[in-house]
Amino acid sequence: MAALDDELRADDSEPKGHNVRRLQKENGWSQEQFAEAAQLTQVSISGIEHGVLAANLNVLDRLAESLGAAPVLLIEQI
Repeated sequence: MAALDDELRADDSEPKGHNVRRLQKENGWSQEQFAEAAQLTQVSISGIEHGVLAANLNVLDRLAESLGAAPVLLIEQI
């Protein structure tokens, strides 16, 4: 049962992290540069990209604003 929970969490958050990472790279930013622009730590950015951390609405807005993207682009399924 625990393995199923882990799989569901990973599947649910992966597209979000993938989109964040893709948009970060499109801006030509390192994780450190992105973290500074979003006023987060590099550890937080890494956690979001890898689906370990979930971004609340406040963080999602900061990520989107720093990337110059609509928040929906960060969470849409790809």
